[in-house]
Amino acid sequence: MIARMTRARYVEKDDAMDYHLYSMQTEKVVRGQINPNFRIYEENSSGRASFAWIAGESYLLFLSYVKRDGSWELDGCGNSAPLKKSGPALRQIEKIQAAGNGAGGEITGVVWPDTGITIVAQRTGGEFQTRSNKSNEFKIHVPVGDYSVRAVQGRARFVADDFSYERPAHLRVENGGCVQVALRRSVSGESRQPSERLPGR
Repeated sequence: MIARMTRARYVEKDDAMDYHLYSMQTEKVVRGQINPNFRIYEENSSGRASFAWIAGESYLLFLSYVKRDGSWELDGCGNSAPLKKSGPALRQIEKIQAAGNGAGGEITGVVWPDTGITIVAQRTGGEFQTRSNKSNEFKIHVPVGDYSVRAVQGRARFVADDFSYERPAHLRVENGGCVQVALRRSVSGESRQPSERLPGR
């Protein structure tokens, strides 16, 4: 989405991490739903945005709603940025939307620690497979729908990595959309979440 920052408020707390609240005004929604006016919560930590927030400036934002904070948040390492510096990202979004008109979307991600690991994207009535490349990355183009994604390598088990944007056990792929997952080989005693069956809807 694109939104303009109208006001910033700094909140200092004695018993918790201090934070910033940014009041935003929606200018354009690319995907999803959001109110005309909303707030962004940003903890005053190393996870903050890599750019400066300036009242009156517009920003390209990739946001997630966090219920416990009652506000929207962005990934400080993500692609959010001042609008005037977001030309390449906007062109990529337009390219994805044009290519995805009725043609499904992509499941992308990384899997550790080895290369050449089989990735299976499964949905009711079928599945799609690929293998991770030399950079531990993978990409599968799939039709619109709900999927579970798992990594397969002999008897090894894989779980969602802490840096996974999506839950591998339950993904929704839209036309022209892209979902990202990160998987890693589990250690003894960890849950095998990515291989869970897709829940019924």
